[in-house]
Amino acid sequence: VLGDTLLVAPIVSLCEMTSSIITFGSSDFLDFIRSCVIDLTITVVERFYGNPVIDQIKDFVDSRIKKLRKFIKRRLGDDDDEEEDDEASLNSKDTGTPVESARSNIGILKRKDSNASRTGQPLSPGLRR
Repeated sequence: VLGDTLLVAPIVSLCEMTSSIITFGSSDFLDFIRSCVIDLTITVVERFYGNPVIDQIKDFVDSRIKKLRKFIKRRLGDDDDEEEDDEASLNSKDTGTPVESARSNIGILKRKDSNASRTGQPLSPGLRR
C-alpha cells in the first residue's frame, strides 16, 4: 500500500530538517520571515502545479507503454492474452492515496454485499453485520 513512500521518507525528513536548520540560522528576524515565506511559496507552488503535472506525465507515459505493448503483441501475433492483460492492468492500477484505495475497496465490497443480500446468498464471512 505504501510503495515507495517508505523508501523516500528518510530523504524527505533530511530535506525538511536541513530547511529548518537553515531557516533557524538566519541573521535577524526579517531574514527568518523571508525564508519562511519563500519555503511556503515553494511548497504551495509544488503542490498545486508540480504534483498534478507529474501525475499527468506518469499517466501519459503509462498509456503509451500500454499501447506499445499491444502493438508489439499484435505484430507478434499474440492476441489471445490481450483480455487477460487488460484485466490485470485494471486490477493493479494504483488508485492514489491509501485512503482512496481503502474507500474504493470498501465500495466494491459493499456492492458485492448488497448484490448477495438481494439474491438471497449469505454474506461473506468478513462482512457479517
